[in-house]
Amino acid sequence: MPVEGRRRQVAAMAVAGGAVLIALLVTRSGTQDPGRLLGGTPADGDRLVQAPAAVELTFSGPVDPAQAHLVVRQDAAGQPASQESPRVDGAVVRGTVPARGNGTYRIGYHVVLRSGQVVTGVTAFTVGTGSAPVPRGPDRADVAAHDHLGSGPGSVLVLAAGGLLALLVLPLVFRRRVR
Repeated sequence: MPVEGRRRQVAAMAVAGGAVLIALLVTRSGTQDPGRLLGGTPADGDRLVQAPAAVELTFSGPVDPAQAHLVVRQDAAGQPASQESPRVDGAVVRGTVPARGNGTYRIGYHVVLRSGQVVTGVTAFTVGTGSAPVPRGPDRADVAAHDHLGSGPGSVLVLAAGGLLALLVLPLVFRRRVR
């Protein structure tokens, strides 16, 4: 292969690699605050006299309704107390809790914020005066909230722009020179 052909190959690989690198760097959300659970009703560790009809969790950003999952379990029964899909209103996710008696209830959640960040975790509350209170859990913001590279809607646009740039530049690099 002539020297000119090698130069073109190296230039094409550099352009393609640069486009991929730029796309990866732009889609990183390092400056964004991590998505997290701001609070809930009942709050983590609450001790209630009777079971609530519903639970409500508030997150740090709007939740994608298609990717919101909420399960309420009563520890004694071990079965989900709520099987229906949660209702989402912006940053608030609501789920029903059929009354099943005294005991510890755990709320497991896995949501994807509209920014693409994934927030998962568990909160708990107790129902009944004879039940031991649930200890409040540690702040799980650093573990439960993280962003998956390429999962946000902006990532698709940036990757598409990088691909388009590569498609436009590569033919220019590989074109034959007319002498």
